[in-house]
Amino acid sequence: RKYAKPWAVAIQSRSNTRAQGSLCKGLANFVNSIANYSSSSDLKESKGGSDMKRGRSSEGNATDDDDEKQQSSRSKRKLRRIKDSDIEVARGLLEKFAGNFLPLLFQAAISADDKTLPFVVEAVTAFGCVANRQLVNSLFLKLLKKLLKAQAESGGSDEQILDRLRQTHALADLAVGLVPHLGSKALNWVAKAFFPMLKDDDPLLQKKAYRVVRLLCKNHAEFLEKMHMQIAQTLKESLSTCSPGVSRARLGCLEVFVPALIDMLEKHPEALQAIGSFVGEVILSIKETNHKARESAYSLTVNIGKALRDSKADVSKLKLLSTHQRHRYPLLSEYIYMVHAGLAGTTPRMQGSTVSVLARLIYEFNDEIPSEMMNKIMTAVCKLLEER
Repeated sequence: RKYAKPWAVAIQSRSNTRAQGSLCKGLANFVNSIANYSSSSDLKESKGGSDMKRGRSSEGNATDDDDEKQQSSRSKRKLRRIKDSDIEVARGLLEKFAGNFLPLLFQAAISADDKTLPFVVEAVTAFGCVANRQLVNSLFLKLLKKLLKAQAESGGSDEQILDRLRQTHALADLAVGLVPHLGSKALNWVAKAFFPMLKDDDPLLQKKAYRVVRLLCKNHAEFLEKMHMQIAQTLKESLSTCSPGVSRARLGCLEVFVPALIDMLEKHPEALQAIGSFVGEVILSIKETNHKARESAYSLTVNIGKALRDSKADVSKLKLLSTHQRHRYPLLSEYIYMVHAGLAGTTPRMQGSTVSVLARLIYEFNDEIPSEMMNKIMTAVCKLLEER
């Protein structure tokens, strides 16, 4: 309470952007520490650890996640010396102050430079975790209105156009930061505003839109179950307009969306066809120029196989491409059959990618692949090599 006002005043200052970024980073760490704090009894039961999903940003690579977990662990050790009642008081104060800090952070984001903006958005995401849901929804809809208005404006000098574009990107980043904490009423507006951005001419807006879809899939299970076929159709239609620099963001979206489709196969058998529509894209992704994108593509091919192998869906209700019901893992066999079809591709890239993916799948699932399927794969690959 004592430091809230001077902290807010310092964040509004534009004289030192580096200090502004550090203040926002520190604020985000503090809010996340309070939001993620477990009671002393919970800490004993979990032997010093609890899951850190709440309030945590869902973007970034594995290294970023490890760094965040280490920081949270250090913060937790410090907070263990504080009484649980004090933590509840702190949470109540943060919820109260969120209504003041979030608008200030929005203003800071509009004027922030490219280096400071990520820290401001991180603070916004942290406050979104502790703020009242009604407040978050209200602020998000106001942000969305400003974002759509900025997109609709046109004309002006080159400087005005650049300033408007920068403002659009900042507003989109702020909206993305609040998506994990939205209530159900605001999610429909998310889809209406961001799904069309997947086809936008601006690669940065495309990238932010893919991040939104990823966050929706990761944090809003009910919305995903309701909208999974529409999301699948939207992603398929946006493939042709995906800019080269956005392929990593799109692949990151598929890393969450495709396994989510597999999880809902038991209730929604039609999701299998949606899964199959993305297999070819994932295969081709292992030839991306970006090293991280290639690694993610390989991991996704394996994770899809593991998820299908462990799925409890009733195979008799699914429309399989061929008869694999007699196999021990029929859905895994179906997936390998889908990949195997890539050998008939019309381009060397597709054929080469398929061979690489099959090699990886055979290595990972050697004991689970039926012998007759293995023979078909080897025969087809050998024939392809003869032709080459």
